Amino acid sequence: MSTATKRSLHGYEYTPTEQAVKEIALKAMARDFPDVNPVWREWCYDHITKEVGEEEFARRIESGHYDKKIDE
Repeated sequence: MSTATKRSLHGYEYTPTEQAVKEIALKAMARDFPDVNPVWREWCYDHITKEVGEEEFARRIESGHYDKKIDE
């Protein structure tokens, strides 16, 4: 991890390297989901990387966690 000072952005702190990775991911999300509000795309990225964690998110996808309907 970079030793550069983290800066706060929307309540989350990102190093310059982490911010660059985030910007690449957001561009890919914009390409893949053009009709989704940019704020929502950013919220999803922040939530997955900062709250859930990428490993846990991958585990949830593989387990079918997100395949369940909301009303089940």
